[in-house]
Amino acid sequence: MIPTYDYFIEPLLKVLAGSAQAMKTSEVYKKVADLVGLSDEERAALVPSGLHAIYKNRIGWAQHRTQLNGLTGRKTYSVWQLTDKGRQFLAERPGGLTDADRELLAIATSANSDDAQERDRLADDRLRRV
Repeated sequence: MIPTYDYFIEPLLKVLAGSAQAMKTSEVYKKVADLVGLSDEERAALVPSGLHAIYKNRIGWAQHRTQLNGLTGRKTYSVWQLTDKGRQFLAERPGGLTDADRELLAIATSANSDDAQERDRLADDRLRRV
């Protein structure tokens, strides 16, 4: 069964943490899929439109949510990286993410604020409460 996007958050962070440099999305997708043990059949499953693999779509949403919380970033359109904040976040959770961590990261939306500084402050506040 292909995990929901919130359960791709931790593997995504771990894969990015394992690289000293930013990674191409194609490499991230493969490594995350390997880490969670997706079968060839699961990797081939497409979203209803038939345009994208389900697992890639969900990893993309996981990256989007972690980016909103300042844990990951995009070096360019198809290159992702873990931020210093993301490394600290993982280091503070040696036993892995809790359900509360996943929930807080999953509900992050850009609708929280149009102002980047305010959005970052809100993200920091959310993560401190965990």
